[in-house]
Amino acid sequence: MSRNKNTLEIQDLAKRSIIDVLHRYCTAVDSYDTDTFATLWTDDAYVNFGERYQGKPLGFQALLLSDRNRTLSMVHKMEEIVIDLSPEFSSSTSSSVVSATVTRLSEGREQRRLVRGHYEDRWMLTNGRWLIQQRIYRPIEENQLPA
Repeated sequence: MSRNKNTLEIQDLAKRSIIDVLHRYCTAVDSYDTDTFATLWTDDAYVNFGERYQGKPLGFQALLLSDRNRTLSMVHKMEEIVIDLSPEFSSSTSSSVVSATVTRLSEGREQRRLVRGHYEDRWMLTNGRWLIQQRIYRPIEENQLPA
């Protein structure tokens, strides 16, 4: 009984830690916090955002930063988070739906859009911290919103 309780506590802590990293990712992207963004990934991490970008996470962050002067605000939110831990609790996979409301300047006008997609992540427990090793983004929808 004690072993099962301990296993459930470890699973719960791991899942809460992964969810915390997902939320820190959203905050780091929205606030252009390069220091926090850099701490979320393994050294060999890879991101695949389809035609938009494939490569190292810091390269993706550089792409976001290059659009910063046109982007007035970004608000990301994670939903439908499903986490599958490995039996030894050293790796994991997760899937989640991400929504982002982005307000940009285009041709002198504010334009707002809602972007929704699906993240498929692979995680590694590294030095006691859960880090993203791979992220694949699959678009769901993109809609223009009233300004």
